Amino acid sequence: FPARISDCPIMSALLESYSAALVAYPLLTKSATAAIVVGATDAASQRYEGKQDIDFVRSVRVGLFAAIVGAPALHFWYLILENTFPGSSGSSVFFKVCADNLIFTPASIVLFFAFLGYSEGHTHEEVKEDILHKFIPTLKTSLMIWPAASIVNFLFISASFRPLFIGGLSIGWNGYLTYTKHADGQTLPVTNNSSSSGGLPLSIPPPVKIAIT
Repeated sequence: FPARISDCPIMSALLESYSAALVAYPLLTKSATAAIVVGATDAASQRYEGKQDIDFVRSVRVGLFAAIVGAPALHFWYLILENTFPGSSGSSVFFKVCADNLIFTPASIVLFFAFLGYSEGHTHEEVKEDILHKFIPTLKTSLMIWPAASIVNFLFISASFRPLFIGGLSIGWNGYLTYTKHADGQTLPVTNNSSSSGGLPLSIPPPVKIAIT
């Protein structure tokens, strides 16, 4: 695979430029990359939902979450993991994978739903109900995908490129998240007086199988 990249001058130049940007401006580079990729993924997700006209404001919100919350959190989280469990030994990878999937992933799911809920103008109670109804199904889907991806990430990917690797895999995952957040019948109405159920039914659609490339 590396040989194929080196044989393509354009790809090789792009990779070198990106690597240089990661060294010079690591957080800014990761945030900008995340905003573009995640925002575009949300636009594609809207097409999957059957929308005729893309809600670009929604895509910008999702991109902003990736830029100012998701990418910085992932950047510093990997630094913490590497400092706490250095190297790629079996035990180190095991603890990194456990921490990644049992601490960071649940927190990131809550932050995602909360950020979008508040930015869309929903009340605290509405956001809380949304999280309560969608957190467990979303976490279950995550645990079917990310432990294996984390093992590959910590075993075979260099530390500087780990966020990029996860970002690539996150294209499908972010599509699933935005679908779950905005699925028909699941988006909370903005109201002054919420019902006791917060306007939500007690179930969400089953996990959507999205190919991750």
